[in-house]
Amino acid sequence: MLMKETREFLTSVSAPELARGLEAGQVLQITPSEREALQLLAQGAPTTRISAMLGLSPADIDPFLGALFTRLGVASHADAIRVAFRRGLLLP
Repeated sequence: MLMKETREFLTSVSAPELARGLEAGQVLQITPSEREALQLLAQGAPTTRISAMLGLSPADIDPFLGALFTRLGVASHADAIRVAFRRGLLLP
């Protein structure tokens, strides 16, 4: 007899993620540049360093991060790091 797979929902999913319909286990595809930006944020790098590492102008980094945060369903650097770790987008 085949058993149906059940999916448990984590209670730690943030309200913005729920509003966007993102389940805790859903895979989110990000670009290598977005992954590098998240990794640098997690290491505490300022946005000026992130822009330099990604080859972006300082004026372009805020819109870049803003678009990434929107895709993650977050509004802050701290929330982005938390969600990225939980989704396996960052190295520990």
